[in-house]
Amino acid sequence: MTSRLYGQFCGLARALEIVGERWAVPVVRDLVFGPKRYRPAPGTPANSDERALRAAQGARSGRRRPTARTAASVVYELTDYGSDLEAIGLRLGRWGARSLGEPGREDIVTEDSLTHALRTLNR
Repeated sequence: MTSRLYGQFCGLARALEIVGERWAVPVVRDLVFGPKRYRPAPGTPANSDERALRAAQGARSGRRRPTARTAASVVYELTDYGSDLEAIGLRLGRWGARSLGEPGREDIVTEDSLTHALRTLNR
């Protein structure tokens, strides 16, 4: 769970407490497309994705699962509760896309971010 607490009895404030970790939303965006091994996303500080994954586990929206290959190999995936964020992420992405423009030289474009962008157009 994030350390940013609003202390308000409000569903929106609570939701922001749960996904308020800076890199939590991009991690959820990527996990919507299926389980993934942990690797830092391009452009993120070294431990930020890992912190976001831990926050998702604490909020019951994500989990760590051993793969069938070896017990030492794990993937991260959304729980059913976390999967409910997909529709919200698509709507928020569509809203934010209206203020984009052309990608800048410093902007990082990933396969998952492009897939998410295409999905926002189809909803």
